Amino acid sequence: MLGEGRRRGRETEEEEEEEEEKKGRKEEEEGRKKEEEGRRWHSETFVQSSYRCGWVVWAWGAVGVAWVLWDEAVVG
Repeated sequence: MLGEGRRRGRETEEEEEEEEEKKGRKEEEEGRKKEEEGRRWHSETFVQSSYRCGWVVWAWGAVGVAWVLWDEAVVG
């Protein structure tokens, strides 16, 4: 009977250790997913801001060309 109780105690400890390992692996996996999601968000945001910046530069360039053409036409 005493041997049986010890065996059950060891089995319980082993089960608890396995559960802790599963929790640890699950937390690591969630951490990796969040990190990957953060990287993806930052890269998408960078592309969007670069795209907007490109349009702003293009628009100011167009304004500058129009200004020069208008200045040449009026002042001439």
